[in-house]
Amino acid sequence: MLFVFTKTGCNSISWAPVFPQEDSQPSSSASSGLSAKRLVSGGCDNLIKIWREDSNEQWVLDQTLSGHNDWVRDVAWSTNIIHSKTNIASCSQVNLFFCYLF
Repeated sequence: MLFVFTKTGCNSISWAPVFPQEDSQPSSSASSGLSAKRLVSGGCDNLIKIWREDSNEQWVLDQTLSGHNDWVRDVAWSTNIIHSKTNIASCSQVNLFFCYLF
């Protein structure tokens, strides 16, 4: 697998937790009954990008999150077991921290 996260560089990636698939989510893992493969990246373009594997097993940009005003140094995707949702945490070069709920 090879794809370009950003022209200026990628500092961190994290795989999404896997959940049982809901009918509304596209997935290349339909036969397994699990959610689509997803990952999050943080880079030197100050953006957080969420990627997913489509039905053709190609990685596509699903969503872009902004807010950082300097390089995103780290991203982490975790499970919120109480609500069956996930959290993405990110931190930047200038000590900013963001947490997103999905």
